[in-house]
Amino acid sequence: MKKFFEFKGTINGSTFILRFLFMIVLSLPFFILCIIWGFNLVFNYADTDLSSFNSLSFSESNAIGEKAGEKIAKEIQELGTIKWFSKNDCLTRIRDYSDYKLKVIDNIFNFIYSNKNNIIL
Repeated sequence: MKKFFEFKGTINGSTFILRFLFMIVLSLPFFILCIIWGFNLVFNYADTDLSSFNSLSFSESNAIGEKAGEKIAKEIQELGTIKWFSKNDCLTRIRDYSDYKLKVIDNIFNFIYSNKNNIIL
């Protein structure tokens, strides 16, 4: 029988270290892209760019940070209170490009209509 795998040598610490270093070097572009994405996200929330930060005072930079924090909090609270709507009201409140949401609303109301006798509302 032919040998498919042949092992010559020993496993030592240097091969593990080289493999680990190689993995770090290959993952650097991924980490750089993640950092760039994070900065881009922060600057989008602050509605500013990096060149405008050269002449900012401490209070101005705090105001920009507060504005970005309020914007993030507003997006988190976008859901609001729960209300009951008719199917037509739901469909008019959904944006036109949200095909998935339109299908979900359609499925929910089809379920309600098909089980009208079993559901107490």
